[in-house]
Amino acid sequence: VFVIDRWYNAEGNYQIQKQNAMGCDSIYTVIIEQRPIFSTYDTVHICQGDTIEIFGFTISEEKDVEQSYVGSNDCDSTVYMHIGVLPQSSSQSQITLCPGDSVQIAGNWVKTSGTYQEILTGNNGCDSTSNIEIIALEKPDDPTIEIDCDIPQITAAIDAPAPWHIQWDTGDTTTATTYKSGNTASVILTTNTGCQLEYTVDLPPLPAISGINFPKDTVINEESQLIYDLGLNYEEWSVHWTTEAQINCDSCMQVQIDITENTEITVLLTHLSGCTYSHTFTIDIKEKELTIPNIFTPDGDGINDIWRIDIPKNIKILSCSIFDRWGEKIYHTKNEINWDGKYKSGSVLSGVYVYIIEYEDREGDKQVVVGDVTVVR
Repeated sequence: VFVIDRWYNAEGNYQIQKQNAMGCDSIYTVIIEQRPIFSTYDTVHICQGDTIEIFGFTISEEKDVEQSYVGSNDCDSTVYMHIGVLPQSSSQSQITLCPGDSVQIAGNWVKTSGTYQEILTGNNGCDSTSNIEIIALEKPDDPTIEIDCDIPQITAAIDAPAPWHIQWDTGDTTTATTYKSGNTASVILTTNTGCQLEYTVDLPPLPAISGINFPKDTVINEESQLIYDLGLNYEEWSVHWTTEAQINCDSCMQVQIDITENTEITVLLTHLSGCTYSHTFTIDIKEKELTIPNIFTPDGDGINDIWRIDIPKNIKILSCSIFDRWGEKIYHTKNEINWDGKYKSGSVLSGVYVYIIEYEDREGDKQVVVGDVTVVR
């Protein structure tokens, strides 16, 4: 400090002798007192993204500021301020919800898949953002059942993609498994996050097709009534017979069928599992041929007096003519063949006679038979 005529830089009491304007000496006593300069240092923290007003300035980033002012001792004072920025933390997490479960996020119950955000207060007092991915697993549909009627076996399948792990009661770990017996199918689904679901479905009874006694193709000698018995349980099977022949019951396990011509028969079996089995077989009547006697004795003794031909039902006689050795027609008919050995009311002589028979077979084709018959008297 400069006092009167000199500078002082230390505290103390100083006397200065100075001649005044009138020529007299004057003594001045100068007391130098050194007062301290006040300086303060402080740190203020703000959260990232926030602002603060200091010394008339709006500050949003890390910075050092200072401000000088006259203190109470009339000396300059300086305030040094460090503005620190605290980071806002964020986190990522994933939660898997089992079917039907929910979780509380930011005060709300969540049960659907999506990304949700929750704002929390961190250890430094700033906001902490938590981003949460929710994976809500859907419950797979019940297993499906499909019957392979030809083997037979049942295939049970479930549509359960990852992250589900599959465990059937058969030991299989794939989406499908097979059953050849049993009343139920069970499968357990699990995930690595602890979810577990269990399904049990009823299995239909499988048809025992190896025990079905289907009728076989048959050839019979003559028209007749045939009886077929499938021997199946009505509680498990239903049946339908289809044929052009006369049948006493088309939905019975045991039936009577009148066979009068070659016949095709179809039997349709339906099992309570839904399996159907169709079987077709044929019944053929063996073609009868004309049985023609080659000798008869028209002597009136009542034994073999008539040359008679039994005509099968599958044959239609068109004509029958008999000729003697000279070619004269001595007998002719278009109906039943019953020759008594007479011609023009008289008996023919013993000997050999030629016959010509024309007839129509089952297929409608015309046939001709030529032969001879011996008359013995």
